[in-house]
Amino acid sequence: MLVALCVWIVYSSGTFQECIQQNHHPGTYQDFEESITKVPRIIGVYRLCTGTFIHKNSEIIIAAFTVIVGVGTIFLWAATRALVCGTERVSQTQLRAFIFAKGFEQATNVFTDRAQPYIKEYVFWSKIENVGLTTATDVKIWILKKILPTSEDREPNFEWRNEGTSAVIGPRGIAQTSFVTIPLENMIELWEHRVEIYLATRIEYRDMFNPSVVHHHEQCAILDLLRHPADVENDTKNLPRVMMRGYGRENSAA
Repeated sequence: MLVALCVWIVYSSGTFQECIQQNHHPGTYQDFEESITKVPRIIGVYRLCTGTFIHKNSEIIIAAFTVIVGVGTIFLWAATRALVCGTERVSQTQLRAFIFAKGFEQATNVFTDRAQPYIKEYVFWSKIENVGLTTATDVKIWILKKILPTSEDREPNFEWRNEGTSAVIGPRGIAQTSFVTIPLENMIELWEHRVEIYLATRIEYRDMFNPSVVHHHEQCAILDLLRHPADVENDTKNLPRVMMRGYGRENSAA
């Protein structure tokens, strides 16, 4: 583009056109062969006039070239800076900490202090993992339950309060939430379709690249029973009987 602009300036200038008129007087060619013999002279005239123009306008040409180079340098600097910033953002995204909850786990507390084993409560918890390549700091974890009467037909709203202490989880590190217990009475109500029971976890954390940003991940599940929750026949090994279906969509954002 720069070369084309310089050529256009030279060949469209008045000085160049005057030089051509003074040194080149094309006559009437008799045939094609005669015109071919004049080609070297025409080329020589154009070279002469180009050199004359450059010699007379060298200062202007240098100034224009300097301005064009300066503008090109500015554009190159801006493009390089944008590329560097984009690379930094991509590297931070690839290297920063990412913590996710890995679903819910369950167990039944089977007691044997009576003639027959019996279930007193159900226990739920969730494991979390830092799948990123750097350490996550100020990690806070919540796990909550909601027991709603079926007749109310409303959405579960969980309130995440800033309680407890924060932790640090390194790359590929695994942690665990606290335990949530649901009494057998509530599980029987679930079996009889009188209530709906929801579980939810929330994780908040920061990464080393931008500590001012709080990242979070949430998950929610609704409980279903595969058989009566009080049935302990052949269940002394703590066999699971609760099915958990994802409720809503997982929420993970900064």
